[in-house]
Amino acid sequence: MTNTLAATNPSGRAWVPIDRILDDYYHGTLVLHDHRPDFIAQGPAVPALPPDPGLKAGRVSPPAWLSRQPYTIATVWRVGDQPDLWRHVWDPAYAFSGSPKNNPPQGFIGTFAGNGASGRGVWKTPGLWGSVSITNVRGDIVSFTASSGLKGTFNLDTHAWKRQ
Repeated sequence: MTNTLAATNPSGRAWVPIDRILDDYYHGTLVLHDHRPDFIAQGPAVPALPPDPGLKAGRVSPPAWLSRQPYTIATVWRVGDQPDLWRHVWDPAYAFSGSPKNNPPQGFIGTFAGNGASGRGVWKTPGLWGSVSITNVRGDIVSFTASSGLKGTFNLDTHAWKRQ
């Protein structure tokens, strides 16, 4: 009798691309329908990503596409880099803040990478604090001031808001 369970479980070699796909899905960077022949030719030996350029956080001008979103943007900060394993490069990562155009009392902080095609999400403030402005970024901790006068921090990793 054939062991059908063994035939349905991935081998150790198969887990490399499966892990990459799951990681991209979890981080919101999954590119669907990418049938690159060089990925297939690489097999399980995926080359290492070059070192992170390690650019420091700083305030930047909002990209044009962001103004077409349903938000009023207060600030945009470059917060570092995130790996793009499909293209084998580092993409700049950004945090932006403001309020939705249809609900100005509700502030938010959001993220995007590269050209805006991917990001980790947009998180609304737990209360009607008004429009949020990022004042500083240190690692995954974003300091902000709300138009209501409230100050605090937002953790980009845990998505926890803290009032000061």
